[in-house]
Amino acid sequence: MNPLVRGCVAVAVAALALGTAAPAAGIEPPSVPAEPEVPPNPPPMPDQAWVQREACVLPGVLPAPPVADLPPAQAMLDVGRAHQFSTGRGVKVAVIDTGVAPNPRLPRLVAGGDYVESAPADAGGLTDCDMHGTLVASVIGGTPSPEDQFVGVAPDSEIISIRQSSTRYRPERPAQVEGQTPAQVETAGRLDALAAAVVRAAEMGAKVINMSVVACIPVAHPVNQDRLGVALRYAAVVKDVVLVAAAGNIGAGSENCQANPGFDPLSPDDHRNWGHVVSVSTPSWFSDYVISVGAVDQNGAAPQDANASKFSMPGPWVDLAAPGSDVVALGPDGRAINALPGRDGLVNIFGTSFSSAYVAGTAALVRSKFPELSAAQVRQRLTATAHAGPRGLDNVVGHGLVDPVAALTYDLVPTERQMREPHREELVIAPPPPAPDRRPLWAGLGIAAVIAAAAAAGVRLVSRRSS
Repeated sequence: MNPLVRGCVAVAVAALALGTAAPAAGIEPPSVPAEPEVPPNPPPMPDQAWVQREACVLPGVLPAPPVADLPPAQAMLDVGRAHQFSTGRGVKVAVIDTGVAPNPRLPRLVAGGDYVESAPADAGGLTDCDMHGTLVASVIGGTPSPEDQFVGVAPDSEIISIRQSSTRYRPERPAQVEGQTPAQVETAGRLDALAAAVVRAAEMGAKVINMSVVACIPVAHPVNQDRLGVALRYAAVVKDVVLVAAAGNIGAGSENCQANPGFDPLSPDDHRNWGHVVSVSTPSWFSDYVISVGAVDQNGAAPQDANASKFSMPGPWVDLAAPGSDVVALGPDGRAINALPGRDGLVNIFGTSFSSAYVAGTAALVRSKFPELSAAQVRQRLTATAHAGPRGLDNVVGHGLVDPVAALTYDLVPTERQMREPHREELVIAPPPPAPDRRPLWAGLGIAAVIAAAAAAGVRLVSRRSS
């Protein structure tokens, strides 16, 4: 079994037809090889032929929240005041998503590559049929306009767009692998594309990588994530990149995105309750290297049945939280929008994808103001200055709501520059076997020689007597 999914195979009983929940199945945090090779960085290209099956998405506007007013998330995070200390200038932020459509309010947008369609080097990643990556990128780096009060968290940052996937496209001839469902095969392929995109972004000089792309994988049906784990470690440790990912949305187009339980008082040694995880959110679960972000509503309340952020997927990997409901962003023409098409018409924009973008933008602010800080130190600054929830560190909001102003202004004790890797495999070098003790052999040979000589002498003596 490959090392990244060791412990993932657990006994699980399928839910009954009436909807009874399956018993919990535990896992261990993922690990990476002790001495992984430098991952390859070939030119971006699709792994197979992908064909557009659905029309592209167009955003819209609903009456609330008013798109001309100060967006609720900006008010909650006090983004305007944060810009007094940093605007993200000089920092490259890679957006690995569904692509980013160029618009006037993303003036520092760079093509990073396309893993869905073949594209020229100067245009790869600058197509967005899903209208997802464009919104995420605008939350991170959108510039202001006199027409509204919207502005990205890091408006002077440079955005590198890499199109890793698209829900509007499907494989022309889905690959088949014995023993795996088509969904498993497609997920594995998309994770390999994500791994390639992470390496690509790191090699292009990104200091922050936002991954608002989530794959939910049942613990009972693991998928090989070797390449992804090696790529994430390479970016975070070798290339010193701050990696940020969405925690995932419960039931968002996949029954595999399930809520994982919180602290179990019967297992006090397993504080984050890895032992009862039922669904893995990747790349978030590579928590040694990735900052996983959950969502809160406009009041800063954590997910629960009574508020607007009940979709946020909890898990032991969640590090931080940020606004994720009633999101205002920029459409492909640079105008502020607040809605996307739903089943019965327009619905307000929501999701941990945008929560992740707010944290990635904050990371860019910190990296711009404190260029001497390592990725590990930036991560520590973000978590140390967050507003903790009532239970402290938990699986819903992690260390709490991100605070850009505090992250930029607090005087913190310096921390270790190196990323902690408690789940990296140990390199075990077996000592060479000791040289064999040949003394008994030589002694035996000596005795044999003596016996042989004595025997020969005896033969000669008998021969003389007989003659």
